[in-house]
Amino acid sequence: LQGISDLVKKSSKDVTAADYDFVIDQLEILNKKTARMSNEEFKIWRDSLSSDDKGVVMTLGIMAAGMQEQAKLSDSQRERLDKVMAELDKRD
Repeated sequence: LQGISDLVKKSSKDVTAADYDFVIDQLEILNKKTARMSNEEFKIWRDSLSSDDKGVVMTLGIMAAGMQEQAKLSDSQRERLDKVMAELDKRD
């Protein structure tokens, strides 16, 4: 939560490759946590999140969408992001 909060406060010109990796890491963790859930289990889990956790999940999604549009990602970062976003998109 703190890492995402700190990142949101950064100017886009100050975001580093390590910051991109951090966001992708968090998305991968979220994916691992929810990957084996049925759609119903996922909805129950999502609805049970605290407002802070819902905010973090939403912020991660917004960040990821923005990152997909940027040319600043390395090839390996783009690969990781595309893979995890494809997995998470199956959840919607």
